Order: sequence, then C-alpha cells, then structure tokens
Amino acid sequence: MTIDEIRDNFALLDDWDDRLSVCHRTRPHAGSHAGSRAFRGQQGAGLRQPGLARKAARPQRANEPSLNYRGDSDAHIVRGLIAILLTLYSGHTPQEILATDALAVFDEFGFREHLTPQRSNGLRAMVERIRSDAREALAAA
Repeated sequence: MTIDEIRDNFALLDDWDDRLSVCHRTRPHAGSHAGSRAFRGQQGAGLRQPGLARKAARPQRANEPSLNYRGDSDAHIVRGLIAILLTLYSGHTPQEILATDALAVFDEFGFREHLTPQRSNGLRAMVERIRSDAREALAAA
C-alpha cells in the first residue's frame, strides 16, 4: 500500500473511529530480516512495545543507498502507526527521508490530536530515529 492509497482511504472517512479501524488493519511491511540491525529489545521513547528495527542500507540507484526498516507491535494502534511510517520511509534514500515530514502526514490524518501523550512522544521518537539514520547515511556517503 502506498501513502497515497492510505490518504485516499482516510479521505473517505470523516469519523475518527473509522480511521482508527483502518489503522488497526494496516500491517507493517514484511521483508527479509537478513542483515538487520535489530532493535527489538529496545523500547522507543514513550512506547511500551518494541518499535522499529533498521536493515542495512542497500544501493537503490547508483551511489544512492536506501534505508529499509521493519517493525511491529502488539498494540494495534502502534502497529498502524509503524505501518504508515514504513510506507513513508522504508526503501527510500536518505535525501527522500529528510524531505518527507511524517509528522505533518500524521497531522493531516488527524492522528496526533487523538494520540495519548505517551504514544505521541513514541511516534516523534520513531520519526527522529529514522531521520537520524538518514543524516548518518548522508554523512557516511
């Protein structure tokens, strides 16, 4: 599923509970875990469940690595948030990641106004971690 497909689905739904239901059914991208730098045992700031794990950067195009992520959670809402983050960021170049404002997308969808402070902090921490990875990848290039 693309971010535009998610956006189109949410545009059809005015009710927050309906959007939340779609989020609960949205699954994080599955993928090979070979070469993963696992963070499963670590907890993101403000999250009770494990969040994201980063796979090693792979060249997507000549001299442009893409950063690939996987993640999951036992909490349905966090699983949906991770799925949207992976749709926005996983498989993209560091430049594309840094050019994408995930928090603005979550604001557009109406999530941040409905998240608890703890979940909102956890979301911001996951976004910052991905953006930090992108900055590190650019510096290493």
